[in-house]
Amino acid sequence: DRRERAAELERRNRELSTALTALRESESRRLLSERLASIGQFASALGHEMSNPLAYVHANLAVLSEDLPEVVHAVQALSTGRSFSDLEPALRDALSRYVFELPNVLDECTSGLRVMQQISKDLGSVARYRTDASERFDLNEGVRTACRIVRVDAQGKVSLTVALADSTIDIMGATGRIAQVVMNLVGNAIQAADGERENRVVVRTRADGPEAILEVSD
Repeated sequence: DRRERAAELERRNRELSTALTALRESESRRLLSERLASIGQFASALGHEMSNPLAYVHANLAVLSEDLPEVVHAVQALSTGRSFSDLEPALRDALSRYVFELPNVLDECTSGLRVMQQISKDLGSVARYRTDASERFDLNEGVRTACRIVRVDAQGKVSLTVALADSTIDIMGATGRIAQVVMNLVGNAIQAADGERENRVVVRTRADGPEAILEVSD
């Protein structure tokens, strides 16, 4: 009888352990689904935010491509020993534009690519944030990333102010849940905003002794 009771107890323990693991996995999937849904809420605004730098990168590359054949001809002519003043006016103009405009064009393209890279990085960071485990992280960085994502949807609807503590605030917690909270609260404020009055949302972090404080007000 004792062996039977022990076996029964072991069986029930295994069943409970399996059920607990399944529950944790289900909760993790639910939280991930909620977080991705929050990102999806801002997908249209993020797409618009990326379309602007993408448009002027495309436009600048088009400008370079337009003059490229003449520039190639000019370089080929110069390589034969001809001087710049001996080139046809069209070739001289194309080469001059290319030389003088190239630095600005490259700067604008680089700036646009940085914007798109930052948006992609923020989305990847939020999507990867863990919600099922505690880890040490900088509260300011988690809040900053979440606010960069929601800010694109806030434009023209609410004035979003992010006032983070001057120094790093290291805390133990689930980074994904912090990001989720910020995105949900600011997203709700954006949805509730009306055009009849000034709508303002303030996200603030500060340290109060051993405590880390995150405030979202509207």
